Amino acid sequence: MKKSFKQDIIQFLKSENREINLQNILYSFANSSIQCVLLIRLRSYFLQNKYTLVLSKITGWILERFYSTSIFTTDIGAGLLIPHPLCVVINAKSIGENCTILQGCTIGLLSTSDPQKPIIGNEVYLGAGAKILGPIKVGDGSTVGANAVVLSDIPENAVAVGIPARTLSKK
Repeated sequence: MKKSFKQDIIQFLKSENREINLQNILYSFANSSIQCVLLIRLRSYFLQNKYTLVLSKITGWILERFYSTSIFTTDIGAGLLIPHPLCVVINAKSIGENCTILQGCTIGLLSTSDPQKPIIGNEVYLGAGAKILGPIKVGDGSTVGANAVVLSDIPENAVAVGIPARTLSKK
């Protein structure tokens, strides 16, 4: 968890075009993006350990009350960036490294009768309001446009937009 959170801070500082030094690292802790990602990391850690379920509930409550964010995923790669951590729902099987998730994104089940969850690859960018639903895979390096509703697999290095989302091109 410590290594992942370190990479999260580095990813955040790069997105802000800031140097990686002690002053900027301390600055990052005052930012709601890093605070939310830290709580997500803590909740994921607590969910993995059966002895810390109470702490998992507490961090989940804090995420929901202060950030309107719900998280049910324990397999999240390093370098997670959520620049505007409001109204984000994450219920994926796994999320790769260096992913960016903007506000209003939903990653989760298509229906309660089909409990299979999405898999998000490495270096994926999810635009504001994007919905990733069902047992699908979003390939490494892909971009999902704002308010797109993804119901089928997206290949690597592709751009997907629309309702339902369709692949426009490869990067």
